Amino acid sequence: MLYFIIAEILIFVFLGFKLTKKQITRNGWIGYRTASTLASDENWYKANSILGKGLLAGAGIQVLSLVLLNRYIESEIFQGVIAGGIPLLVIAITAIIYKPSNIEDPSL
Repeated sequence: MLYFIIAEILIFVFLGFKLTKKQITRNGWIGYRTASTLASDENWYKANSILGKGLLAGAGIQVLSLVLLNRYIESEIFQGVIAGGIPLLVIAITAIIYKPSNIEDPSL
């Protein structure tokens, strides 16, 4: 499981930099995908810039957790929180912070 967490950290850093620098265009696979973000480039880059920063912060928290709390690395609960809880927290924070702009359809 530790290898999975390390791979996840590397993916978070890679995607975090790409999303923060607005290098990933609108698509149906990678990024914060909602009706409003897929409707306009402005919303896409705004939301994914927030997500990218969150991914970088999440990767930093994961690294610090592994270094500072290394005595718990063998615990499956600890691994689950690091591998699953932090990414969910990043997505939830993005959903709270992101406010779409220029919405033409009020149902979005």
